[in-house]
Amino acid sequence: MLYYTRLLFLFFCTLTIWDLGANSLKEVPFPYSVQRITPESGVTYDGIRDAIQDSQGFVWILSDNDLFRFDGYTFKRYTNVILSLDQISNLSFFCLEIDSRDCLYIGMKDGVVCYDTRFDKVKMMSPLAARTLIFDGTDCLWMLGDEVGYYVLSEERYVSVNDSDGQTIRNSYAACFDRQHVYIGTSDGLIYKYGNGSVGQFPPPLPCPAA
Repeated sequence: MLYYTRLLFLFFCTLTIWDLGANSLKEVPFPYSVQRITPESGVTYDGIRDAIQDSQGFVWILSDNDLFRFDGYTFKRYTNVILSLDQISNLSFFCLEIDSRDCLYIGMKDGVVCYDTRFDKVKMMSPLAARTLIFDGTDCLWMLGDEVGYYVLSEERYVSVNDSDGQTIRNSYAACFDRQHVYIGTSDGLIYKYGNGSVGQFPPPLPCPAA
C-alpha cells in the first residue's frame, strides 16, 4: 500500500512540475519579431546561400546570383560591383566570409573575390572555385572546394594543401581548427589533419591485416 501511495505522490509531483514549467515558458516573452522577406522588399528570391553581419551592423546576403546589403529596412544590390571584374563571367555564388576590416570575401564558381566595403574596391584573389571560406584565427583565409588551399592575406599569397603523397587535397567543403591543427573533411569521407606544413589522414588508416 505504501508503495502505491508513493507512486501516486510521485505522479502528481511530476504533473505539477510540468505545469509549472509550461507556465514559466508562457511568461517568458519571445525576444524576436518575425518578418517575411519577399521580392517586393527588393531582394531576389533565387535561393539564399549565405548571410553575414559586418561591424557596422549591415547584413550581407548572398543568393545564388546576387549580393545584397540589408540595413534593417531596405536592401541595396551590390552584384554589379562584382561584375565589374573582367575575370567574372559566371554569377554563381556559394559562400561569404568577412574579416575585422569589413572586407567581404565571396566564394563563387569563377573564384574568390574580395570586396573592401570601406573603400568600395573589389579584386580577384583566386581563380579557383570555393564553396566554403573560413578564417583560421590567424592571417589565413581557407578556401575549400574542388581544391583545398589557404590565402595568406599579409603576403597576398595562395598556398595549396597537399596530402602525404604530394597530391592536392580536393573535394572539401568543411574544416575546423584547434590551436595547432586544421582538420579538413572531404566528400570522399576522409579527414586530414594539417599542421606545421605536414598533413596526415585523421584518424590514421588501419594497417592491412597480415596475410
